[in-house]
Amino acid sequence: MFRTSSACPAGMPLTVSLTAWFWLAAMAFWALPEASGQTVFDEIRKTREKTGKQMAGQAKTLAGARCFFAMKQYLDLASWLDGENKEIKKMAEFYSFVPELPSFFSDFSWEELCRDSEIRKNKHKRTDDRKALDEFHSRGLNDALCGHIAALEAVPGQGEERADALGNEVTALFGFLEKKHWCGIIALSEVKIGKFTSKAEAFLKSLGWIDEPSYPGSRTKEWVSPRKAKDDSARKELDEATKRFRAERERVIGEKYAVIRKDLAARPSAGPSPFEEKLGIRLQKLRSDHFQVEAPLADHQVIACLAVQEAAFREFLNLMKIPDPGIYENPIKTVVLDSAKLYREYVMEMSSFTPEEKKFTAERTSGTGDPGLGYYVECRDSFDPMLREAMVAGALYFMLARSGYAKFPLWVFLGLQYVLTLEVLGTADVSYISMAPSTGKQETYEWFNYYRWKRSMKEAERAGVAPSTDAILALGNVNELVDVQRAKMYCLVAFLSVEQLDRFKKILECISSTGWSRGADGEFAALRAAGWSTKELDEEYRKHITR
Repeated sequence: MFRTSSACPAGMPLTVSLTAWFWLAAMAFWALPEASGQTVFDEIRKTREKTGKQMAGQAKTLAGARCFFAMKQYLDLASWLDGENKEIKKMAEFYSFVPELPSFFSDFSWEELCRDSEIRKNKHKRTDDRKALDEFHSRGLNDALCGHIAALEAVPGQGEERADALGNEVTALFGFLEKKHWCGIIALSEVKIGKFTSKAEAFLKSLGWIDEPSYPGSRTKEWVSPRKAKDDSARKELDEATKRFRAERERVIGEKYAVIRKDLAARPSAGPSPFEEKLGIRLQKLRSDHFQVEAPLADHQVIACLAVQEAAFREFLNLMKIPDPGIYENPIKTVVLDSAKLYREYVMEMSSFTPEEKKFTAERTSGTGDPGLGYYVECRDSFDPMLREAMVAGALYFMLARSGYAKFPLWVFLGLQYVLTLEVLGTADVSYISMAPSTGKQETYEWFNYYRWKRSMKEAERAGVAPSTDAILALGNVNELVDVQRAKMYCLVAFLSVEQLDRFKKILECISSTGWSRGADGEFAALRAAGWSTKELDEEYRKHITR
């Protein structure tokens, strides 16, 4: 990606953001499909080799006349274009004594460079070098670079892959020029490299690239590929839709908050908490139609937690097509402890877990369901978005049990938790995931929007880098999960709960009665009850996610 200031006179060189052009170039080349993009890449490589040999020839000619500075710049460009060429590498090593030219003409002192001991030792001729350098900038460099652009224009092919590859080759070339500081030296010449600049910009526009402000109100511009422009447009639309969705979710939660607050006066207060008695703490205890929250928070914050849980309750009933059970006489209980120390005390002294489970749970210091005690216990020291999401998890754990699904494997719980969190809050900000998509690079995806992580998993499935469905179904410990497995799990549960709800409910029913285990044939019995083998489920899922 390179930037050009709108304040620069016509013909002045472009200013380049090195980090930006590097990643943009890498994205284009790494994302090229083998079938079509590889051909474009091969043609670009051949073009580079041809231009590199021409630059090496110019350097060799100048070296014979001891015009070291211009020769070094030709050689640097040749090395960048064709770095594996043995002759070029040998020349570059032999003439490594020639110093780099300064970044800006105001800092340039020809006499100072001429006094360099290595230059003097190699019988540097001051007049020859200055004349050759001026010629290099005014005509030689312009002609060489224009010839390289002309060769790129002749590369066959069409479509986004070609536009990305060739456009990024041009922006990468500008990045190299900036890195070598040649643009700052062009002041030696009246002609500069304006001819190349104009030709490069025209070529980029012919490829469908557009130049736009780096950010609103910016005086600098950046070149954007057609694919990136389309993705940016789609992302902007998605962001707007997400904002509207979140606003609607907040409106629903706000209504729940108002109802709960109104009902509290007529509702009997919650009784004493076992956590207060055992841990010696004070908690604010409030309840709604289906939930009770105990936390070291202010009244309005506890009501907000209840509002999230009531919204999650409604979404769960809608998702699973379950009739409204009415008001719970014995509400689902969630307690919030504000320190890891208290959480560990609860695990070791109060929980209903086995000794082995206690050891594992105490180390996690995060939310856990305790069916023996009848509480979902969360460790959080402030009222923040992460606590709001924890309220969804606390509601889901016991909603599954009270709906007849007393047992559930890890992938069911975490997958449903994520799907419900998206529906209830319009976000799942604690679930940021970094995964390797089809480009093979590590990138960070914000998995707060279903359409985004579905698209990312589509790329991973198509590229064959997603984990197998069997591997997801076999997971038994949250600590075993890696990032891409979480994403696959979320997509799989979303597919089952939305597209295959009847079968999903059969799977849950079978798990509740017989557990989640493999039969003698290596297949999960609960899947068999729903009419699937693991392979058949995987085929259905892949057909859905990649369409």
